[in-house]
Amino acid sequence: MKKAVLNYLVIVTLSISVTFTSCNNDDNNDTDNNGPLLETITFDNGDFTQLEYDANNRITKVSEHREEIIDETTFSYIGNDLVKVVSPYSTMEFTKSGNKITFSGTLNNANIEGTINLNKNGLPTKIEWESLEVDKYDDKKLYYIQVIQTYEYRSSNLEKTSFDRYYVTRYIIDEPTLLPGGGNNTMHITGFNEYNNYDDNKSPFYYSKTPKWYWICFNSEFVFGYHNNPTHIYIEGSKSELKYEYNSDWFPIKCTRIGENEDIIEYKYKILAFD
Repeated sequence: MKKAVLNYLVIVTLSISVTFTSCNNDDNNDTDNNGPLLETITFDNGDFTQLEYDANNRITKVSEHREEIIDETTFSYIGNDLVKVVSPYSTMEFTKSGNKITFSGTLNNANIEGTINLNKNGLPTKIEWESLEVDKYDDKKLYYIQVIQTYEYRSSNLEKTSFDRYYVTRYIIDEPTLLPGGGNNTMHITGFNEYNNYDDNKSPFYYSKTPKWYWICFNSEFVFGYHNNPTHIYIEGSKSELKYEYNSDWFPIKCTRIGENEDIIEYKYKILAFD
């Protein structure tokens, strides 16, 4: 979104917080009711993002406004299932079978495919994906990335995510071959862990009917869980603390990230009547 879609779990949220008492979600999933829907996200540099919904409170379009550019991401559904998300940078298609989501598509010049495992409540427990990209300046140079992300819950709240990435560069000298099992001249491999921790308050997407696994797995710009909000983000050795100001319904209205990269984000909601 404000950064490239699928730039997994990398940014956003946070703010100078006033002291608040914690508002715990109970074990019941009350997101079957209607409630406030996130409508506008405004960044401290003046950029903003608008979200549009269908009659079922599912997101249909996300429009990112920055200077003279507007990037639009569209969401397509069949029945209750999200089947396709298209942005200027990526196209991703999803197929649901039981408790597994299979997805494939493109991100910039890379082909991506992977799977998502869901628990009995439809929450993701693990996502695995890999991409293969040919260097646009050297068609013998390939980039291979493999990502494994796991998710832990307390009741319906996302409690912690763990992230592992393996990055390989290879030159194909003789016959082209699939990575990472074949090829020649491995240049480098890196693996690292990233962790996000979460609170017990309501996420801006709390009442969105777009499938919960999408926001948890593909919310790079938002870093939210389905129900709750992150309090710490760890990215490639950099740690950020996220602090919030809430409205009377315990939805974030302002968020500041404190750390090496600091920013302030404000949220406005479209208010719907409760059932």
